[in-house]
Amino acid sequence: MPLVKPPGEGLWELRSSFRDKIARVIFTIHSGQFILLHGFVKKDQKIRKKDLEIALRRKSLFKKG
Repeated sequence: MPLVKPPGEGLWELRSSFRDKIARVIFTIHSGQFILLHGFVKKDQKIRKKDLEIALRRKSLFKKG
């Protein structure tokens, strides 16, 4: 599995495995900078819809200023 992949809608997911869990950070890129939107630790592979919604909401707030 790649360390970074796009789940869609201008978001990127950074993955890091440790022990039996997976740490994830969802981010976007704006003017050449990484904007970290949401981070969490979980045991399974798939991103929950709730986590994507949090990241999208924060991305929208960031763009509004």
